[in-house]
Order: sequence, then structure tokens, then C-alpha cells
Amino acid sequence: MALPQPDTPKVRILGVDDWSWKKGRRYGTILVDLERRKIIDLLPDRSAATFAAWLRAHPEVEIISRDRGTDYAAAAREAAPQVIQIADRFHLVRNLADVLELLLARCRAEIRRAGQAVSPEQMPPPEEAPRSLPQTWKQQPPRKMEQAYQARQAQREDRFQQVLAWHAQGMTQADIAKRVGLSERTIRTWLKQGSLPSYRRPHRRSMFDPYAAYVLSRWEAGVHDGKQLFEEIRAKGFKGSERTVGRFLPKTPPID
Repeated sequence: MALPQPDTPKVRILGVDDWSWKKGRRYGTILVDLERRKIIDLLPDRSAATFAAWLRAHPEVEIISRDRGTDYAAAAREAAPQVIQIADRFHLVRNLADVLELLLARCRAEIRRAGQAVSPEQMPPPEEAPRSLPQTWKQQPPRKMEQAYQARQAQREDRFQQVLAWHAQGMTQADIAKRVGLSERTIRTWLKQGSLPSYRRPHRRSMFDPYAAYVLSRWEAGVHDGKQLFEEIRAKGFKGSERTVGRFLPKTPPID
């Protein structure tokens, strides 16, 4: 215990990631010298301030390999603007896998029909966009979240059509479940309902709800300026932000 700490060589290429002191409760930061492939330090938390303080004490760092978290990136920009930030190999592969998962889910039906010629008469007609109503006007979800939902919904719909086809051919529910990778209980529920269950979360009450009818009427009258609509309902007592109003506004004018 009385021996001095060994001198740590200066680190040029630093790997940073979080790790768990106690999973789900307390996390720290692990720092690795990627050239020597050795752990050089453990930080007590994974906050940007703690990592920034460590970087200020080690100005020799030239390259940081990190995950996709924003805290480490912000700390590096603040305390070590000279470094080059790169994504580690694990997260590069993870990024690719996430994109491919959504792409393949969205194109699942097209991939299965790749060898089958489909005439325009066989294509289902496009669905008409529903008219917005004050009592059903919902927040517009983030674009990435909506794309992920649409992709997975397309995957579920194609899988549901497979289930119906195999059931019509006389295949047992147990065999269908094995083929599509779902539980037999799920297959039984789908067949009993006769339609694909909706996985959308129900609309929750919002401070915007009392003003939805007014904003919708103004929107249909041609007022599509979110800032103007925000100012109008704020004069009527709305306590939320302009950003909150923007989440409810349609991307395009409602269809008459």
C-alpha cells in the first residue's frame, strides 16, 4: 500500500465509455489507452463535467473514440476542442444494424414479392388522409420515431397476412407460431380478432387540448404560421411553449 502509483504514459488515443457500478442505479466512466489496450482510469460518474475535468488535465489526447452519447461529445468539445472524435467500431456496427433493421422491416413485403409481378390493378388504393378533429389532434412524433413505427408496422402487417394465409391452408397455430417467430398465444389472438392490433399509445391529455378547436379553425382558414398561432392562444391564456404548439400542427394543411 505504501508503494507509489506507477507512472502512466501519456495517452494519445483515448477510448471512453460508461460502465455500471450497480446496474440500473449507478454508472461510471471507463477510460482506455487504445494504443496500449489498457484501462488507465475510472471516473465516478458519466457526467460531461467529470469527463471534461479529466480532459483538461490530459491535454496530450489527440483522438477520442466514444459511443453515441451526447455528454461525452459535449465534454470533448468544451475541454479538448483540438481532439478528433470518432465512433468506436461497436457503435458503427450498431448504427448500421439499426438502419438495416428499419429498412428491412419497411421493405419486408416488397422483398417477399420480389419475384412476383404485381399489376397496377392489384395494388391497394392509397388511403385518404383523415380529417383532423380537435378531440383527436395529437402531437406529431419525432421523425425518426415515426419512421421506426411505420417500418415495424409494415413488418407486422406483412407477418399478419402470412398468418392468415397459412391458417387458410389448414396449418396449425403452433406451426404458424414457429414459422413467424411469435408465441402461439399471439397467433391465437390475431386470428380471433381478425385484424392486426394497434400498438399506438392512446392520446393523453395536454394543456393544448382546450385550444385545439381554435387552432384547428385558424389552420383551416389558412393560418399556417406556428408562431402566429402560438401568440394568439397565448393571449387567450395558453401557458405552454411555442414548441409545444408546433408538435400538434399538421405537416400539411388538413384535407377538406
